[in-house]
Amino acid sequence: MGEHPPPPPPNVPQLDPDTPGFEQLTLKEQLFLHRNKASCMDCHQKIDPYGVVFENYDAVGRYQLMAKDKPIDSKSELPDGTKIEGIAGIKDYILKLKKDNFTKTLVENLFAYALGRDIGFEDEKEIKYIVEEVIADDYRFRTVLEQIILSPSFSKKEPSWFEKIF
Repeated sequence: MGEHPPPPPPNVPQLDPDTPGFEQLTLKEQLFLHRNKASCMDCHQKIDPYGVVFENYDAVGRYQLMAKDKPIDSKSELPDGTKIEGIAGIKDYILKLKKDNFTKTLVENLFAYALGRDIGFEDEKEIKYIVEEVIADDYRFRTVLEQIILSPSFSKKEPSWFEKIF
């Protein structure tokens, strides 16, 4: 949602699979162990709550109620103190409190993807215009795509290495 955590401090340890019983822990429990290390706590308090709500989905997107023979707990408390549960909870949160932030971040990421490059300061006016158009058109995704394609930067973008070869 456009809020980036600080970079990890140097020498941050990975999740430790050698911890006794680690393989029996759910992802939420594994993250709790990792997050309780002083060097990891600050960042993980900002990022983990958003990921926990997706725990009902496995690696290929199948919905599940149990993981590692335990019921999945997709309850989370976001950094601003809002308590949510699962996909419905994050969706309601975004729609009620973060709709414009989400829209701007979506536009920025799709704009960068469409142009095949990182966006910079020089792109802010176009992005602002696209976001305003999307909001004015009731947040339609079609408008996001149309406005990116119609943007001056898209029509003058440099061909990628692939396009140059073929």
